Amino acid sequence: MLVLSVLLFLISETNTKNYAILLNASQYYKNIRHTANIHLFYRILRENGFADDEIIVFTCDDLIHDCRNSKKGHIILPDGEFTVPKFRGRSFTPLSFYNAVMGNNKKLIDMDETSNILIYMCGHGNRDFLKVHNKHFITSTELTNALCVLSRRGINKAFVIIDTCKAATLINREKLPENIVVLFTSKEDQDSISSFSSNITGQMTIDNFPYFFYKHIENRLDTDIIDFVEEMASNYPVESNLIIWPEKRWKICEFFKQTKKKMYCANLSFK
Repeated sequence: MLVLSVLLFLISETNTKNYAILLNASQYYKNIRHTANIHLFYRILRENGFADDEIIVFTCDDLIHDCRNSKKGHIILPDGEFTVPKFRGRSFTPLSFYNAVMGNNKKLIDMDETSNILIYMCGHGNRDFLKVHNKHFITSTELTNALCVLSRRGINKAFVIIDTCKAATLINREKLPENIVVLFTSKEDQDSISSFSSNITGQMTIDNFPYFFYKHIENRLDTDIIDFVEEMASNYPVESNLIIWPEKRWKICEFFKQTKKKMYCANLSFK
């Protein structure tokens, strides 16, 4: 009986794994900034304990490593640059993205009702859709349905960031499950802004929201989402409205910091 009680103690003290899905729906070199966006979020996650097999990346190309980028392998930011790993780019469809959101991906096989998941999406959007590779569309109806399936599948919480023009139209808020919060980076009639260009690459290098998010998150992981977004909007020129729906005081660290498993050892002696 003593051995059994120790085993139960070990199991009850084991923490869960969190997960992330990063989507760049664009392609072609002129959209290099969207590749930079997901690299920034990938960097944040890796710096806070996420392993590569806990992050799903959807991108057709890794344009940061394109030969046309004279700073190949480097993200160029307004205040400096840094090297990034190379994503394995591959073509994908809206269906493959929906499947991942619903939990149907090999990297999510261990996801359960104690897991939190971050979903970040960027690209070119308009009212009720996000364009995928100039061929297909992620629609508000299908995305909302996929999130509902994710909720029913059994997770703890999901935090969805939609970083595109007219972002607030890409979710049906009335159907959103209670354990999902969405951050839209633009209103229904508003564009998402990129203010940073490079004479070296000849392109816009990063969108405003991910750059300022990256600058703001340091030492603020324990801040709740509402305060974090309000502080960010006050301190940085994002130039578009940031909308949280619904407003819940979940912590940023619940989605951007991986919780490692705790291991306990018991030293038993019998006489």
